[in-house]
Order: sequence, then structure tokens, then C-alpha cells
Amino acid sequence: MIALLLALTIFSSLYATQEPEFVVLVTSYNNEKWVDRNLDSIICQRASRPFQIICVNDGSSDRTGELMDAYAKKHTLPESFLKIIHNKERVGSALENIYNTVHNHIEDHKIVVCVDGDDTLSFSGVLERLEKEYRNPDVWMTYGRFVVYPAGEFWTACQGYPEEVIRARSFRQHYNVPSHLKTFRAALFKKVRRVDLLDPSGQIYRKAWDMAMLFPMLEMCAPKNATAPNHSVFIADTVLYVYNYDNPIGDSRTDAGRLEQIKLDRHIRSLPPYEPLDTL
Repeated sequence: MIALLLALTIFSSLYATQEPEFVVLVTSYNNEKWVDRNLDSIICQRASRPFQIICVNDGSSDRTGELMDAYAKKHTLPESFLKIIHNKERVGSALENIYNTVHNHIEDHKIVVCVDGDDTLSFSGVLERLEKEYRNPDVWMTYGRFVVYPAGEFWTACQGYPEEVIRARSFRQHYNVPSHLKTFRAALFKKVRRVDLLDPSGQIYRKAWDMAMLFPMLEMCAPKNATAPNHSVFIADTVLYVYNYDNPIGDSRTDAGRLEQIKLDRHIRSLPPYEPLDTL
């Protein structure tokens, strides 16, 4: 009996270590209208292990920061669960906030789930769906499909990559646009060189930043050889994210913004690929 109990204890311990630990990272600027809806969609998530939410208020000039604090107080959420970072001065780049937070606040083994402050997770089982992928230690990142609010349309530009593209690491030459829901192991993101997150002017990307960070990670996840696994997963069976097109300050809402995105996207796609990794 003692031997059986010991075996069960060891098995339970091993199983627990395989359960992924998530950190939902929210970057937000002037999103007072959507703070409650954004956080409501996250705190209701179901997961096998406790997860953390980190909200970065990037020096908002509206009540975004105040409403974040009020939300935590109203729901009596401890900082260990909902950590709110208020930038004293605006950084002006979601990518800069992601970079700083992952490097300074998130341990390598944890999985980062990126959510914009005006967007939402699509249902309360999003983290459970991600667990199905990340229980496999060979999975280092995922991306997927999203629906656009308020139209309710699927954004079809994001698809999975053909096998030949993955093995050749020719992601940048393919028409596909990997996007929400963006998730990755913190250790993988930390291997993206900061210099590759800078635009041609030497500033960290403020537009098209998704591509700047996702292409290097996809390339590092590609199979090292013919028998090695691909470490990235495109989640096609479930829509995990709702993108808010109702926000008037969105990057793609003006002609100038769209043109700048296209220009930077072309630049990012012209850069050489990263080498695939053996391990993290």
C-alpha cells in the first residue's frame, strides 16, 4: 500500500509539472470604454493551474488606469492574480511593453497569452484549449483565428503554413499573416534579438509589431532537421479571440496608418530568417 501511494504521489507530481502555467499579458492605452469587458473575458478563464494576469497601462490620458485599479478592488483580486503596471510616461508601443514585461516579470517556463486592452478572449475555455497544445513540451508557440467585433466576421488572412514553408523557414515570403491569439513560451520570446524589434528609424515597432516578433519565433520553432518536430501550432478548430474594430484609435483605422503598416510589413519580410533551435 505504501509503495502504491508513493507511486501515485510521484505520478501526480510529474503530471502537475506538465500542466502549463499561463500569464495573460494585457497591453492597454486609452481603452477606458473596454476595460471591464476585456478583464471580464480573462478572469473567467478555466485552467488546470492558477494563472496570472498582468495589465500594462501605457500612460493613458483617459481613465484606463483608474478603471483597472477599480476593477481589481471591486472583485478583490490580489496582485498575485491581477498585477497592474502603470507606466509613468507613455512608451507608445505595445511591443515595447510586451518586451519589458516578459523580460522583467515572466519566468522562462511560463506561457504568455497576449491580449490587447480593447479586445477580448472569445469564451471561458480559451486557456483550457491552449492547455491541449502546451501539455506537449515540443510546442513553443501558437497562433490562430479571430473574429472581428462588431461585424462578427472571421479574419481570413491568418491561416496555417504549408509544410514546405515551415521546413524552408520561408514564412516571410508567404502571404499568410500570423496573428491572434498570439501565445508563446517566455523563453522563446527572450531569444528574439532586440535589434530585430527596431524599425528602420531605430525605434521599436509601433505598427506591424506582430510580424516583427512572430516571424523570428516561427523561424526558431521550425524543424532543425528532417526528423525534428515543428514547435509552432496554428489553432484552426476554435476561435479564441475577438478583435475590436470599434476602437477609433486602432492602427488600421486611417489611410496613413494602413500605409505605414504595409511599409513596415514589407521591411520586416525582407529581413533574413532566424536559425531553428534544438531546444529552449
